[in-house]
Amino acid sequence: MASGARGEIFDPLQPGVYHCWNRFTRSLFLLGHVMQADGVRIHRMGFALSLQVTLAGLFCVDITSYATLDNHFHMIVRNRPDLRGRLSDREVARRWIMLMRIKRNGRWIVAEPTEKEIDAQLRRPVQAGTRKPGAGTTRPPHPNRASELRERLCDMSWLMGVFEECISRYVNRLDGTKGTCWEGAYQAKKLEDDTATLCCSTYVDLNWIRAAKAKTPEDSTYTSIGERLRDLKRREKEGMSPEEAALEPDSWLSPVFLDERLPINDPRLGMSSNGKRLSDKGYLSGIPLNSYINLVELVGRRMDGDDEGAIPEDLPPIFERMGLQLEGFVHAVKNYETIFGRVVGKPEAVEAHAKANGRNWHWGISGCREAFG
Repeated sequence: MASGARGEIFDPLQPGVYHCWNRFTRSLFLLGHVMQADGVRIHRMGFALSLQVTLAGLFCVDITSYATLDNHFHMIVRNRPDLRGRLSDREVARRWIMLMRIKRNGRWIVAEPTEKEIDAQLRRPVQAGTRKPGAGTTRPPHPNRASELRERLCDMSWLMGVFEECISRYVNRLDGTKGTCWEGAYQAKKLEDDTATLCCSTYVDLNWIRAAKAKTPEDSTYTSIGERLRDLKRREKEGMSPEEAALEPDSWLSPVFLDERLPINDPRLGMSSNGKRLSDKGYLSGIPLNSYINLVELVGRRMDGDDEGAIPEDLPPIFERMGLQLEGFVHAVKNYETIFGRVVGKPEAVEAHAKANGRNWHWGISGCREAFG
């Protein structure tokens, strides 16, 4: 569960977007290509991807972006407490039982619970002292087990806990070892506005290129940008126009484009019908998928310094609307790890968050001013 500084930036009952990451102990390449004793060569990143897909269909969170490398991972998640009430008590219990089986077994495929197991889970008493207050708040105890589990499904700390323990058990099983594989608790930053989310998403999607594991976004195998590009090409081959393919919902990742003109009761803002993700709500306001792809490719070229490249016509309006300069944005993506603190966004948004949490400022505010004005 979140504690200390992380507890100040995260509240499971308030919607928010967060960048989470962790690294294997001693930066070991535990998710790379491995030759097993039987001579079979496997790529463990495939297990991590399958696990993420499964968790996206069980937690009350949207996974917007990801990058998995040999020795660490990045994940951008948006918790959705606004949708937790859409789940029945029995569905909440079913999801929780599945998650605990995944966590204990170190496998992403587990058996569905029986009706008796769901009944037993709902009869369990509320665990005393486990309710986590938001920053500066106190909350009454949960009235029942379903309420407790419903809140946990919106908690990114439970998501990271299940993901990391399952990976540890999987790696230990294959390597014949014991104990955690991670160098410490996962790290997190709060992405306070669209500008921060766009910057962080670009940073995450360029991880394979920055690590010299790929030369282009489409070759970045275990990244959200690579998956979106492959899906886009597949849909085009199936006869869709590029415009239709760009609007087609990605299977388990959140769509990129968020249309703020949609009414609040629009079904695209509610629960997803495909069963692979929580909702069909996009995460970048007013930015279509094709424009985002152009942005990632442009920033990737600029970071190399070798090819300035022409700026696609659809990008200047995005920067103008967000009040950004291209070079400042490239600088922010390139130096994301060092210039930002636990809260990222426009300076006024970061200052407001600090004040709301009884602080005079957040570390990294100067980086936000430099990058986002």
